[in-house]
Amino acid sequence: MNNIKSISDQAPPTKRLNYFNASGISNKLYTKILAHHEAINHKNLDNCIVFSVMHLSTTVNLSIANQWSGIFKNLYLIPKKSSLNKDLLVHISDPTRIIKSRSRRNFETTVEEVLRISATSTLPIIIIDIGGYFAPFINAIQESLGNRRLLIIEDTANGHKKYESTRIFKSDELFKSVAFSPHKMAENVMVANLIVANLPSFIQSWNLQKKMLVIGYGRIGRSLCLGLRAHGAKSIYVLDQDATRLFMAATENFPTLNRSDMNSYNDFFDYCFSMSGDKGTDFQVARLLKNNSWITFVTSSDDELSPDLIEVIDLQNGMLQTSTNKKINIINHGHPINLTDGAIFDTRNLSLHFTFTRILIICLEFLELSSKHPVPDDLFDDIIKEIKTLNRHGINQWK
Repeated sequence: MNNIKSISDQAPPTKRLNYFNASGISNKLYTKILAHHEAINHKNLDNCIVFSVMHLSTTVNLSIANQWSGIFKNLYLIPKKSSLNKDLLVHISDPTRIIKSRSRRNFETTVEEVLRISATSTLPIIIIDIGGYFAPFINAIQESLGNRRLLIIEDTANGHKKYESTRIFKSDELFKSVAFSPHKMAENVMVANLIVANLPSFIQSWNLQKKMLVIGYGRIGRSLCLGLRAHGAKSIYVLDQDATRLFMAATENFPTLNRSDMNSYNDFFDYCFSMSGDKGTDFQVARLLKNNSWITFVTSSDDELSPDLIEVIDLQNGMLQTSTNKKINIINHGHPINLTDGAIFDTRNLSLHFTFTRILIICLEFLELSSKHPVPDDLFDDIIKEIKTLNRHGINQWK
């Protein structure tokens, strides 16, 4: 690798998870899983092609990417453009297997590249998606591959929804999702906590007494509301189109809004957290926000903003100027703040392993490397030990 020590040198000693800690934990964790499935160096791991959309923004992301590259001979990484830390990109163990990072708008070019690589053999194809990037093209991909074995694994609730209208979604053999599995819960809570932790870095006037609007009371939205409240926020409102979610938010003592309520709250909110995953922020939402208010996105502006807002937004300068000359500040140019430099060494990112171990097990089962025994109880011991070690040093990363 290229001067990998430079990554850990950026971390305050003992206060953050450096690459070597993250890599060591990853190695132990995935070795346990492979051994449990009698799959260490198994030939089936070489007899497939894996394409993995992946965040590459933290030392944990990097350790997972390099660990998976060591497991699968033919693994190609597709870094998500909205969460790519180029300083980490140069430390990928096999740079020849990196497919150029592209936005959702330009992802058709990535699909073409994937199909060109796939055409060089007849091996089974595994696509690990994070956010439904392949969903608009999956019918065409299926047709191109013919009878060739194919498996799609989706990681997010947003992506899961994007696949619901595809033919492949109806097949348990072709489509698997971990978006709503128990393994995903730790990651959802982690995302919310990282958003709360990093907000003061982006909003100099951050004030827990101001009025906040959370769009979407799904797993991350609910975790965010609870996290904001735990940190002292006093005025958190929830907007959702789903009556069940609004009921749940109301029973947990959060004021709720549906679309018919919105006219009563013009120029009302100081902060907005858009996490519907489905174009939930439009001009009607913009009218709810005060002049010089702030908005942040849990995935990206492409996923959260309605087409009419995308047309008038200035992501480069981090600003939305409405027709009434109202200015709305956009945090981190529309990219998620839980994946920025402030989170690169954060121990909480170890929760990603809960999801990725489940994804790996699905891959092994697809390659006929199933285990007859339950997953070992001590599988995640090293993650827990890392957290406990930091706590013994009196280090509180949960602010």
